This record gives sequence, structure tokens and C-alpha cells, in this order.
Amino acid sequence: MASREDIREAILRVAGYPSVGYIADLAGEMADAVLELDAPAETPKRVTAVKGSVQQREKETRVIEAAEQR
Repeated sequence: MASREDIREAILRVAGYPSVGYIADLAGEMADAVLELDAPAETPKRVTAVKGSVQQREKETRVIEAAEQR
């Protein structure tokens, strides 16, 4: 993963190394935004269902063929 300064340098290089203007002013903030996107997300913790709770999965039955005949 690239550092903040590496990303900032890449943004400035692509823009042609501007000395003034919006890109020169916002290059650091753009680098921070890229770092946030590249950061690993927290993995959600598993929730164990309590018997009789709403979170408990209902048993599903798969219908293979129709029960009625026509």
C-alpha cells in the first residue's frame, strides 16, 4: 500500500506538477481520501442466534415437485 506522500506525488505528477490552483491545494486531501478507500474494512462479528429469537433462521423446505396433479 502506498503512503500518503506517494499518493500525493502521483496526483501532482498526473496533473503536471501545478504550483497553484485547486489540484495543488487539494492534493493532500485527495491523497487522504484514497488512503481511506484503500484501508481494510472492519470485519463484522458473527452473531449467534438465541433460541426463539427473531435472529434465529427458520427452517426452509425445498419443493422439488408439485404436490398436486392436474
